[in-house]
Amino acid sequence: MSVVNRDFDVCYAVDGGLLNLVATVNALPSDYCGRFQALLNNVKHITSARDAAILHCLLDPTLDLEQAAELCTHLLYFSSLTPAQASVLRSHFESLSDSIGNTQSSQQDFHGGNLRVWHHALEPLKDLMNSTYTQEQAQKNMHKATYWDGQTQYLEPRIWSLKPSHRLASIKLRKVGVLLPFAVPTDAFTEPNRLMFDKDGKWINASVLRPYVTWDMREVLPSGAKHGCHEDDLAGCLFFHSKDQLAEFARRARAWGVRVYLTHLDTGELYQQLASADPAFAPFALGRFDRVDLPHLVDQLPDKRDVVFEHFGALLNRANPHATLLVRTIEWRYLYSDQMRLGRPGARAGASAGPPDPVHIEALVRSASAYLNFDPDNLERRMEQVLMLHLLDAWSDNQPVFEEYLQETRMKGILEDCGLRIKTRNTLVPPRLDWLLSGKPETLPGLSKHDWYLLGAGSDAPLICGG
Repeated sequence: MSVVNRDFDVCYAVDGGLLNLVATVNALPSDYCGRFQALLNNVKHITSARDAAILHCLLDPTLDLEQAAELCTHLLYFSSLTPAQASVLRSHFESLSDSIGNTQSSQQDFHGGNLRVWHHALEPLKDLMNSTYTQEQAQKNMHKATYWDGQTQYLEPRIWSLKPSHRLASIKLRKVGVLLPFAVPTDAFTEPNRLMFDKDGKWINASVLRPYVTWDMREVLPSGAKHGCHEDDLAGCLFFHSKDQLAEFARRARAWGVRVYLTHLDTGELYQQLASADPAFAPFALGRFDRVDLPHLVDQLPDKRDVVFEHFGALLNRANPHATLLVRTIEWRYLYSDQMRLGRPGARAGASAGPPDPVHIEALVRSASAYLNFDPDNLERRMEQVLMLHLLDAWSDNQPVFEEYLQETRMKGILEDCGLRIKTRNTLVPPRLDWLLSGKPETLPGLSKHDWYLLGAGSDAPLICGG
């Protein structure tokens, strides 16, 4: 069956995956005519409230697409709003919150059933709406969280190699908390974005300070250019790219009748609800999902990996040979991949890692430098900055170490016991940066010097070259 006519059910089991949902829907063929359903489960209360407000806005057929997308870009990345935007946000809060007291059911449908929100996901809304902290207090708390000594030491090395205009954009964003083109004044943003703070005005959402990690910066600059924004204006390009992506998602979701279900449950509770006969979860009966996203759950529950895979593996659609569990793991990253790249292949949890091998690092840097055609001897860099440069993974064949990770964690055996298996080839996520899914393991990345810079800017990582 062609993907154009295929039905899809996806589950974001831990962090909601709102922007992943946007990217997935936008990647479907423009003439898609199947049924698309998504279950977004947020473990964090405030995130569930934010996602509910944003989806309520984007899926509302009575709202103008462009205006809804612009407002939602502000809600995602701005610490401040205009009074008019704050008023619109409050109206969405009230529409969502009022539904709790108007029904005996545990969930409520909006916009003709295209959005179903469970009441437990809306519990923070009342406190957020009734909060009384001022804009001055909110900004003070944001700066306090941003510019404490440890955070400053973390941030400064990561912007040292940005172009001056991009460095200015990054600093301005952290200072003002507003993501707009340079020429747009920010004086009108006098109200706090109450989705970025708790009920007492404490800063709780770091996404406004790291928006560059949410999109591929190689796509961001062309989006800005379509709106007449110069590539030197990184913040402006990102604003237009985010707005365009959200508008396209809203356009497709409304036209195709995309259905989104929003919950706030512990992952164990989520599985129990899906495994139960609760009619509210009937659209997602066991064995229904074509993709389940489990970010970092195997790290958070290292002694219960078998339970995690058994439960969420049971949710996969066995009739679809491409049904997939997506698992992200920090353990693989820092205890295996990073150690290999730093020349410390024997370093593992509980063992003394020892110092990085400078010869290994220098060889890797020079290999990348030769490929990108710049002179490593002229780089003003400190070794510890280069060590943190994860983009060098593009030149490291990490497959042997990945196999070692799978063996030492018994991952393959656990998966087999649960009726699952490791993919024999990458079809969704490349094993290394910019590696083509159709490429061979030894294939070098097709990165230009400019690509390298943009990927570094987008990762907030220190760069080897700022040009």
